[in-house]
Amino acid sequence: MRRKTMQRRVMRRLNLSDEVVELLDRITPAPLELGARLILLDCPGFGDLRLNKLVDKFDSASEILSTSASEIARIRGIGRNLCTILTTHHPAYFASSRFWSDLETVYKRGARLVLRGERGYPRSLTTLSVPPPLLWVSGDHCALEQAMVSVVGTRKATPGGRKSAYDLGYALAAEGYTVVSGLAYGIDSEAHRGALDAGGRTVAVLGSGLLRMYPYTHRGLSERILESGAIVSEFPLHTGAKPGHFPRRNRIISGLSVATVIIEAYEKGGALITGRLALDQNREVFAFPGDASSAASRGTNNLIRSGEAGMVLTVDEVLSEVNTLIGRKSISQKNLKDSVTELKSPSEQVLVGRERSERTRGRRISSGESSRVLEVLSAKAVHVNELTRHDNGPLGLLRLENAGLVRRLPGGYYIKTGQKK
Repeated sequence: MRRKTMQRRVMRRLNLSDEVVELLDRITPAPLELGARLILLDCPGFGDLRLNKLVDKFDSASEILSTSASEIARIRGIGRNLCTILTTHHPAYFASSRFWSDLETVYKRGARLVLRGERGYPRSLTTLSVPPPLLWVSGDHCALEQAMVSVVGTRKATPGGRKSAYDLGYALAAEGYTVVSGLAYGIDSEAHRGALDAGGRTVAVLGSGLLRMYPYTHRGLSERILESGAIVSEFPLHTGAKPGHFPRRNRIISGLSVATVIIEAYEKGGALITGRLALDQNREVFAFPGDASSAASRGTNNLIRSGEAGMVLTVDEVLSEVNTLIGRKSISQKNLKDSVTELKSPSEQVLVGRERSERTRGRRISSGESSRVLEVLSAKAVHVNELTRHDNGPLGLLRLENAGLVRRLPGGYYIKTGQKK
């Protein structure tokens, strides 16, 4: 009874007609709460952090709008000026004919809004320091309920990087994971395509609104994604892409996922932001290494060197790591394509796949090129920065780890297999 009374008070205050409430009801299971949150987010000065704070205080955005301005003003960090903006802003916002036509448009496209704290909101995002108060979701909303792995990297990917992204997207989808990425050029789009070609699901998280798809040239790809997966945005429908939007988008990409895999990244690339956000969110991060002479691999090499990302050479290694994270056995890997990850060296490539024999790996290691690394590790655990000064640097250390002769410890330290810390 109290909830119904409160809803009537909010409806009177917002001047919502029965037709408007019916439209909202088709898009979200909590129409009045949706309307209240849209009002608050559209108010100047009300961002995600402040809105989440108010919603936690009053239990709902609807309750906020039915609370007196003087009471809201007493909350630390809000103040009387913001209360004045709030009380004068929301009538004009809801009177906008464009607002209602936009809602009708996205509804006809099968989109809906999911609200933080309501059914359908991804559980993984609730653990973020600043969860998005709401998400626009177009496509199959069930895609957000599966185990997800994000695959990210540079827009200016090399041919080898693009192939690795495609192969990994294909393998993850074939294994039953939803592949998450950002619909950008390069690594992102290839990961989406791989997942789709495997007959799996993929989720694209936008740095723009649903009605301002970016990049526009990927509209064909986005239509394919909507057939089995979903496109997600926290931004208002007509919001264009801006540089500041992509770090916010990246926190959702990593937040949705049990792990983030970085294929290629420049030294100051956006994919590195995604990786570090994943670490802040207590998610696992993996990276494919590359030759130091390739600018497209400097970012990933730095992540590996610092111990922020685990080294992975193969699609199978990624699957094994992710399956271990969630305590799951592999479905099937018989039909997955063999792939080659180029280390950008003119004289060398490393085949990726478990069919590569231990005998072959042993031949490379016994050549003596990494002997000094093993000598350094014979005494105690050593940080990666010290180890990569010897022999072939990250490549030599990577071979030792791949052969099972060394293992990685938290904080970027390595230890010889069978040796105590």
